[in-house]
Amino acid sequence: MTFSFAISQTKKKTIYNFQTDYYWDSTLYESSMTFYCDLKNDKIYQSNYPVKVYQYSKIIKDSPLVKKDIYYTDNFKYEPFSYKKNKDSISIVFFDYEKNKLSSHVDYILNVNDSVSRLLAKSNLINQQSKNGIYVNGKSKYLGIRTVFVENIPRQAYCFEENHKIINPDVRYYGITDIYIDTATLMPVQFVRRRYNMKDIYTNYFSVTKIKTITSTVPKYSYQKDLILYKNHSLKWTQKQRESFLKTYADDPEAQKYMICLLGILDGQVSFYNVERNPIFKSMAANSKCNEFIPK
Repeated sequence: MTFSFAISQTKKKTIYNFQTDYYWDSTLYESSMTFYCDLKNDKIYQSNYPVKVYQYSKIIKDSPLVKKDIYYTDNFKYEPFSYKKNKDSISIVFFDYEKNKLSSHVDYILNVNDSVSRLLAKSNLINQQSKNGIYVNGKSKYLGIRTVFVENIPRQAYCFEENHKIINPDVRYYGITDIYIDTATLMPVQFVRRRYNMKDIYTNYFSVTKIKTITSTVPKYSYQKDLILYKNHSLKWTQKQRESFLKTYADDPEAQKYMICLLGILDGQVSFYNVERNPIFKSMAANSKCNEFIPK
């Protein structure tokens, strides 16, 4: 059977299901289904899987304790968009609600190592945000044509590096993403994202998002946890992870006392991966004995 993205060759609905693998250093610590794309009339409809997401537990009765978990349904989706090739550039095509018509914006140039500044922000495609005006930021650089595999079948893809660093005191990290766009269909088929801190130092975190399966219907998942394919539950930190944690404030001797104390509490109690986002870490950090070492 010959694989093709061209949905005009078949009347069956074609759903591209994307999986993301998350790594720290070379260690895979989580895999999950992240979104799907439905191609209709050469337009890309990208959506999250409509699963129930846990919000909080509501106390129904105090004694004996009876709780009810409250959920909301994830209905996130982008407005439809597509890519169009014009000689040596690729534009993203979308409906501009401010102008009430189709618009396009050049995001990529097809000359190796040439770059484009002021990319269209994907937020313009969320819930008709373009009616509030078009927001642009970041820069793309063309890296050349690469071979990627979709269901074990090689595909040629344009590869671009996207940098969306935003200077904001509330933001600690930003991502640089290699995006692979199929040369035949102009559909994004793979993303490799690397995380950097605001000092432009690579944090050893990266993720790979690619097509896992192609189906005729959207797979059924009930809850957010059902999207997780694999998760590393180890609470014991490796020596390399301990060293990485302590490097956070390596240039501040006073802060190191705090970090060493905190490490002694966290190691074996909380997973290292994305520890700063863990609510248990936040609670422990806020109320631990280590706070006496916080520099004044």
